[in-house]
Amino acid sequence: MKYLIIIFLSINIINSQIYDLSIPENDTASYNYADFRIWINESIDTLKGIYWFMHPNNGDSRDIVYDTNYQNLVTNKNFALMGAHIFNMHMNTGIGDATIAATDSFSILTNHEELLNIPFFINGYSWGGQFAFHFTKWIPNRVLGFITQKGGFHDTNVVHDAIQVPGLMFIGENDLDYRIENLTNIFLNHRPLGAKWALAMEPNTGHSQITDFNFLNSYFNQVVNLRIPDNVNVFEPITLNTLTDTLGWLGNQNSWIIGSWECYDGYYDSSSWFPSNSIGEYWQNFVSENSISDTSSCISISDSNYTFFTVGIHGENETSDFVIATNDTNKINLCRTQLELNEEDRLLHVNGYIDSTNGGFNQPWSWHIIPNEWVLAEISINLCNGSPEQVEYDLDYWINNVGQLCNWNSFIKNEIISDSLCNSNEVELWGECYSIENTETLDLQNNGLTGDIPPDIGYLTNLDYLNLGSNQFTGEIPPEIWTLTNLEVLAIDGNQLTGTISPEIGNLTNLTSLWLSENALTGSIPIEIGNLTNLEILKLFNNQLTGEIPPEIWTLTNLTSLGLENNQFTGEVLEEVCELTNLNWAPEFIEWDYSYIYNNQLCPPYPSCIEEYMGEQNTTNCEELAIIDQTFPLRYKLYNAYPNPFNPSTTIPIHIGYDQFISLNIYDLNGKVIKEFSLKQVSPGPHKIIWRPNKITSGIYFIELLAKNFKSTKKLILLK
Repeated sequence: MKYLIIIFLSINIINSQIYDLSIPENDTASYNYADFRIWINESIDTLKGIYWFMHPNNGDSRDIVYDTNYQNLVTNKNFALMGAHIFNMHMNTGIGDATIAATDSFSILTNHEELLNIPFFINGYSWGGQFAFHFTKWIPNRVLGFITQKGGFHDTNVVHDAIQVPGLMFIGENDLDYRIENLTNIFLNHRPLGAKWALAMEPNTGHSQITDFNFLNSYFNQVVNLRIPDNVNVFEPITLNTLTDTLGWLGNQNSWIIGSWECYDGYYDSSSWFPSNSIGEYWQNFVSENSISDTSSCISISDSNYTFFTVGIHGENETSDFVIATNDTNKINLCRTQLELNEEDRLLHVNGYIDSTNGGFNQPWSWHIIPNEWVLAEISINLCNGSPEQVEYDLDYWINNVGQLCNWNSFIKNEIISDSLCNSNEVELWGECYSIENTETLDLQNNGLTGDIPPDIGYLTNLDYLNLGSNQFTGEIPPEIWTLTNLEVLAIDGNQLTGTISPEIGNLTNLTSLWLSENALTGSIPIEIGNLTNLEILKLFNNQLTGEIPPEIWTLTNLTSLGLENNQFTGEVLEEVCELTNLNWAPEFIEWDYSYIYNNQLCPPYPSCIEEYMGEQNTTNCEELAIIDQTFPLRYKLYNAYPNPFNPSTTIPIHIGYDQFISLNIYDLNGKVIKEFSLKQVSPGPHKIIWRPNKITSGIYFIELLAKNFKSTKKLILLK
């Protein structure tokens, strides 16, 4: 057995202490070595976090603690500074547990008990960047934010809760293709899920370390300011602040234009997300080498200083319309004078200077006429006489060469008086205009939206991705949603929706992912669910659904993740569930990828393939099981403990019958009983035993359930 090796260095450097320790492998770990060094400014009474710099492959970042620039950076935020010498980045080797063991040990060495709870901020270069990403995925609740600098071979699986951890990802323009493609694809795959991440390509460089410390350090400072709660108690487990989407700024990966959430006119799902305007500006300067400083302009319709007019084109339909804005009284009066004339007599055309983005008011175009930078003219030069479509098609030419738009057939069509700026080919939802024909993706997750989901959402018939999750919607699911037959992803989870699931759900045959969980839905699952043969993810957990689970669910053979837990389902689970071989079941929550059915009212006997994963079930209304053999009462079972390996506790599920001569003991490798559980007063049925070992070493142990004519043993691994 290997033991913890601690090397304590009492080195005073500017009223600070440096500590070293190593966490060797135990019998279940395979990370080779894990050496840590931490620096703490002794003027800090209570630490709030750990800034951890991680090295490239075969490197050693422990000497980072001597860098005075980093020392000053972390001291200003009451952070410790940590480096490491680590061989393996994969959490299944036990390296994550070794890291936590190291900080727990540092808490004793340094007399800073808060090291047991405070979060990490990880900045990793190359291989160390991969480690930062993997560690964040493994324990996102302990990570404030991460920076990954030009690493490759990141795990591309969906990261779930880690999308809420702000991340800054760097790639080099001249780096190896696999590094660029790997990190870019991870970014693009997770931004549509709401990942709070930014992707920055460093121009004209390869696999070098980032040296823009103003950018790096400002990102760290901003994330710390936003994520650590005010008046946080660091001596208890900390719940970090979750940043809302609308707090952020966004950056276009191609044009490098940035904009606030409200005014950004790019495609949100492929744009970088920044926790503040200043971070967006640092990103913009970095990726463009200070050549771009444009920001999406925005005039809110609620700004009463501006008046808006629709401009039409004589002889064209409304698809050629565009919008102009002004707060100049003379321009407003001149436009209104035009509107007093018959339409064919409105002969003054608009001549104005144009700029990129829709300016917050000229939807659906990606350009706008600059407010007030226009006139109503009788004659203009031919060079600027073009159509709105021509400007849209060749925006660079019109903005950078022509600079103006003066379509000779344009005219003031109407004044926009209503609260909506939307054209007839658009629908207004939550104060925004969406093209009926061109809107395919709508991601408004975690936007603080309230009230009913508007039925007008049914106009967006080309939607294939709709995410309204984690808002505060109430009322029933509008029937118009069930008419959006092009949907592949529908997520309206995490709201306060009531009512039932309509049988019309069977219309959505293109769905691959359906999230209706964490609402207050009632009634049974309609049998039409069986029409959704392309479903891979079905999440209905944390509702108030009742009735039997329809057999049609067990025909959805493409399912990879199913969530039915925490409802009121009754009846039996059919043996056909065992045909869904892509499902990975667990008896209680581990990760979103797993499938769950616990905390319902389902009756035994359960199919053998999920018997040990049924978890807690209320069987009060179930018929008692018949006894097949009086000498061997039914349903003794010792299930696999979880987690296993474990530290500090593990849960041991058992099912006991009617024979009271029963024991549950834990043995070490020598066969010595080290724990006996008293089951004399335990009633027949399913139970969970929690074991929290104290004062015993890491290693292999055995749990044995023993009754008359029954004996079962399982292996346990304690990892400290």
